[in-house]
Amino acid sequence: MKLVLASLALIATMVMPALADATIDELIVRRSGADVNLRVTVRNPAPTRQAGPIMVDLYVRQDESDNWMKIKTWNNISALKSGHRVARDYFDENDMTLKQLAASGRFQARAVVTAPGQTEAVEKTSWYDTSLSDY
Repeated sequence: MKLVLASLALIATMVMPALADATIDELIVRRSGADVNLRVTVRNPAPTRQAGPIMVDLYVRQDESDNWMKIKTWNNISALKSGHRVARDYFDENDMTLKQLAASGRFQARAVVTAPGQTEAVEKTSWYDTSLSDY
């Protein structure tokens, strides 16, 4: 019986692919003068390659009472090797909504990553007040 169970366990590990992960390492809001840049860094912490397409959605809003507005979707990450990272940048010149939010002061950004085989999306949220600092 033990031999049968051990054999089934071995077959299951050989047949089932190892699950990988895509997670958000950073969501950075940078400001240079009047220009704002959002940088999302995605990493695969799993010991196996994460198949793609890996999708990253970028949202913004003024404050907690507002609805999230999607401003960008990246779906061009075809795969991510174990331990590797990839970054995507989005500039306010590409989106009037982001430009207006950044000009008005404090706003919130959120990035959500999904990938094949992941059981749930991973997200990170960041507040930024453009009046506090200049990068």
